[in-house]
Amino acid sequence: CIRDRSKDIIYNINSVKVFPECLGAFYSINEDMEGRDILLIDIGGGTVNIALFIDGEYEDSTTLDFGTIDILRKISDKAKKGKEEATFSSEDIIKYMKRGKIVWDGKVDNMEYVNGILNDFADKIINQIKGKFPLYKAYEIMLSGGGADLLQDQLSSNLSFNVIPNNVFANAIGFYNVAMGADMDE
Repeated sequence: CIRDRSKDIIYNINSVKVFPECLGAFYSINEDMEGRDILLIDIGGGTVNIALFIDGEYEDSTTLDFGTIDILRKISDKAKKGKEEATFSSEDIIKYMKRGKIVWDGKVDNMEYVNGILNDFADKIINQIKGKFPLYKAYEIMLSGGGADLLQDQLSSNLSFNVIPNNVFANAIGFYNVAMGADMDE
């Protein structure tokens, strides 16, 4: 029961449905899904959501409790070692990863540890897929989320996939499409 303090209204909630965030990304795909089995991997900041769609219908999903924030934090922790007073934001780490090095107090850190960290996270995702979706090689795999850009090289050694267009905003685009479709049906 929820009370709205501005008015004397009581809402009784009888049923709540929770669905994976990556459903939004699925609905951002502007293609016919009939006859296609899609395994969608949405690598976000705090979680990785993996959902299976059979003939365009949601079938099953799982959520992993880590995301790109955890990856960047782990890289940042490694980067800080031996660098007194260093604090790196996620944006700093991404910039240094693109450069392939950090120069701190005249010393060069070539960030050799980055690939190992990315491989570890990619392996966690792949192992979850293998356990939850053992027929994954029979599915068309699609990546979405900002982490798709970060992990696609590591994931490509074990998975064949396509990255959804506008992958960073795919959930927002898909939920917009759903809202507009719902609006048009009324």
